[in-house]
Amino acid sequence: KSPASLIALEAALSDPHPAVRTAAAVALRTLGDPSAIGPLARQMKRESAPGTHAQMVTSIEALHAKTATAPAAPVVKYAVKLGNMKNLTAVRGDALGIVMQKAAKTRAAGIPGAVVVEDEVGAAKVNAPMLVLDGTITSMKHENKIGGTVNFNAQVEFSVSKMPEHALKAALTGGATSIGTQSSLVNAVRINALEDQAIEGAVESALNNCNSGLDQAVK
Repeated sequence: KSPASLIALEAALSDPHPAVRTAAAVALRTLGDPSAIGPLARQMKRESAPGTHAQMVTSIEALHAKTATAPAAPVVKYAVKLGNMKNLTAVRGDALGIVMQKAAKTRAAGIPGAVVVEDEVGAAKVNAPMLVLDGTITSMKHENKIGGTVNFNAQVEFSVSKMPEHALKAALTGGATSIGTQSSLVNAVRINALEDQAIEGAVESALNNCNSGLDQAVK
């Protein structure tokens, strides 16, 4: 898709031989550069070979369609840095905090308008205000239910601070429940998995549709 290739193909549109002109029109369509629409349209007006004329029309239509459907570049509204993730419960200590950290990083990357960065340099590269999310696991409880099931209930909270002022701007809270069986309680691996699911769901709950809070934070 070099400029030289584009220039050569545009020049070939006025070649004396219809087959060459047709091939050039096909190649310009394949190349997909909308700047070829003008040269194609000009040559089409004076094209005498019906088959070549038809190909030029097809190529122009295809290039117009590509221009109309090209996705717009995403707008970066905030650069999000993940701060400290604390576990205030007595369940699994730092290990559960790491689960929250991983879930927050994954979910933050999917926030519309957000880019996850490591520091101020990363925020400067995307030319967006930097927000720091500090997370806390506020609750993790097991609850036995009638019917032989057990609920693992998690609650989390994120504080949103604007940099470089370190000004607390918003709080995002979320909760989720994972469900296992009574037999899960004798299997440490299964217990950990259910706790992880509850934390991941709580993080998703807190960060889902959080744009209004982040919009307020950057003001």
